[in-house]
Parts: sequence; C-alpha cells; structure tokens
Amino acid sequence: MNCKKILFSGVTALLPVIALQAPAQAAVDVQIGASGKTFASSQVQCDRHPATGEVTPVVEAGLFNPKRTASASVTVNGAPVATVTADHPITDVWLAAGDNKVVVALGKKTADSYTFFVAADRCASHWPSR
Repeated sequence: MNCKKILFSGVTALLPVIALQAPAQAAVDVQIGASGKTFASSQVQCDRHPATGEVTPVVEAGLFNPKRTASASVTVNGAPVATVTADHPITDVWLAAGDNKVVVALGKKTADSYTFFVAADRCASHWPSR
C-alpha cells in the first residue's frame, strides 16, 4: 500500500514539469509584440500555398492570449491579409522575396509590427517545412 502511494505521488509531482515543457518550446518559436497582445512566428517557414500550390515563404501571425471579444487586422507590406478573432486567432501570412513588414493592428492606436527578410531562393529547393 505504501509503495503505491509513493509511486502515485512521484508521478503526480512530475506532471506539472512535463506539462510545462511544450509551452516553453512554443515560446521560443514566436515573438510577442510590444503590446503583449499579438505575436508572429520568429522564423520564416516554407509551405505549399493553397492558391498556387507552390512552396512559398510563410509566417503565422495573430492574437496572443486573446480576450473573448478581441480582434485584429493583419497586413503584410500594407496589403490586408486577414482579420483574426478570439475564435480564430492565427492566420498564415505569405511573404515575398526581400523585406516584409507584417502588422497586427488591434485598433487605430495599437499595432505591433514584425519584419522578415526572405532570400530570393529561400524556398526554391525546399519541401514544406511545417
């Protein structure tokens, strides 16, 4: 009986440590905006664009820990990409070669911007990386 109780206590003590490992790794993969309410990927990935079928540079951007009523507009180089909400807080942002500026705007006064440089041959010989 004592053996079962000790084993159960040990497993119970390890669960919080195991649970914390995944979010800690995820935090490395994104950058949080100055507002603390938006995020963007920290690295450019290559994936198949749904409209063209070509492997193209892409990042994810959106709301970080959104409140139920939160929404934001996402743009790349000034062109609208999507509106994200608490129900759908993430969107893919397809990038062009060169400098790209992704903006996640929570309103007229609050907007976080993220810059990415994409080499012309970034996804030329890559299979999708995500």
